[in-house]
Amino acid sequence: MALIAIYEYWESSCRNKLAVYHGVKLKQVKSQIFGDLRFLRHSIVHHGGIALPEVEKCKKFIWYKTGDEIFINGYQMEEIVAAIKKLGISLYFIE
Repeated sequence: MALIAIYEYWESSCRNKLAVYHGVKLKQVKSQIFGDLRFLRHSIVHHGGIALPEVEKCKKFIWYKTGDEIFINGYQMEEIVAAIKKLGISLYFIE
């Protein structure tokens, strides 16, 4: 559930604030890390925790293949949090 809460906070607060601050459209604010979390979240929420094919598009959190049961362990959660802490340099804007 932590992964879902983190992603929802990104979508409902952080991403919008960044778009306003930089004067770009919301869809122009991108993050590889949150893109990966989106793929994982979608499988967890909408597919009962079973990995959909889109998880194989992950670039940072390459932990699952299509059909795998998604379970985020403590080590993986620490990796997610560490990646988010470093996120400032990996945000990019699409024009």
